[in-house]
Amino acid sequence: MKIYCLSILLVFNLFSIAQSWVKPIDIGGNYSNGFLFDIHFKNNKGWAVGYNQFNPSSGQILKTEDGGKNWKNLDPINGKIFRRAAFADENIGWVVGENGAILKTTDGGTNWIDQSTSNRMGIIYTISVIDNQNLFIGTDSGVFKTLDGGTSWTLSKKD
Repeated sequence: MKIYCLSILLVFNLFSIAQSWVKPIDIGGNYSNGFLFDIHFKNNKGWAVGYNQFNPSSGQILKTEDGGKNWKNLDPINGKIFRRAAFADENIGWVVGENGAILKTTDGGTNWIDQSTSNRMGIIYTISVIDNQNLFIGTDSGVFKTLDGGTSWTLSKKD
């Protein structure tokens, strides 16, 4: 009897935990049709990046200002597919992706500055922000660093 009661309590507990998830983000086309590769938060502000599978050349950046309860689709960026997002603070951040795609914002994502490097870097798989001037990215071509907020990039040398 104790095992039966414990089993019922466990099932109810698991069921209540599973109900805390919400349906995919609706960004004017049901984002269950897209791919999100990364989510990055600074306090209650967050950014998610990816692309729509029906328009793969249209990169997407989503933003929340309430800890993820509501998301806003920032204007899609044609010709860019994003894989990662990283921020130094709530205003200064970068999104990176395929074909050397690098975008920087200084106003929390309202506006973006294109710092892309054409195809020199290939796919950018990861980004690590040290502060608003110093960051590293990992690419097909190796590890690149910037000391000037992304204006110029240099390939880190191997020993």
